[in-house]
Amino acid sequence: MAAFDAENDTATPAAGFQFADPRRVFRSIRGGWLHDSRRQFGYSISAEEGVAIEAAAETSRTAFGSDADGGAAILDARAFHRLFGAHSVLAARVAMAGSWGPEGDRRVFSAAGPGPSVDAFDFGRDTIGLLRGVNPEDVVGSRTAVANLDLRFPVWRIERGPGTLPAFVRAVHAAVFADAGNAWESHFHAADIRTAAGAELSVDTTLVHYFPFTFAGGLAWTRDPVADVSRTAVFGRVGYAF
Repeated sequence: MAAFDAENDTATPAAGFQFADPRRVFRSIRGGWLHDSRRQFGYSISAEEGVAIEAAAETSRTAFGSDADGGAAILDARAFHRLFGAHSVLAARVAMAGSWGPEGDRRVFSAAGPGPSVDAFDFGRDTIGLLRGVNPEDVVGSRTAVANLDLRFPVWRIERGPGTLPAFVRAVHAAVFADAGNAWESHFHAADIRTAAGAELSVDTTLVHYFPFTFAGGLAWTRDPVADVSRTAVFGRVGYAF
């Protein structure tokens, strides 16, 4: 991927707050590379083998019209391996994102949220975030890192729809997972790593005879050592976690 990106962002302050300059201008040159050898088969509930590795970077320069010189980089690697037969899959992922430049002009990223985390050339806040059961706003910084591990297995292959309505349910599958993530500014502290573990249930559907959707929901036990909080949370999403 090679691209030129132009963004004009305006922040709206909350009550009682005021920005000296609420407007931010980015003009960036971007480049990226994606290797994808994942394979999925007729009765798969997920990619069953192969890897996907994405790397992307951008540089913003005042010479292009940006407010300041800076940049950002993203790395996302995921691997899939069939276990036990019958389309059960062990899926693993690690991802990192970081930005540099004057404070206040850097991009920020979130490490949290229910997903989906799509391997696309995206420099938005949620591009690598996947920490199920944790609010995306709670783990935000100019540098982030995430690790995810899923054991996915089929539950019920339905292959039916309700009468003649244009809705078709293909399969139900489940996963147990473990997530870990952190966000920071200048120094990484292992003691600040947030974690989540739990289970989720997903339904693969085809709507209007053509469009595939996966609806997922689950329960996560989360631990946040920064806020000194451990809790159980319910989450939902449309799409695979990764």
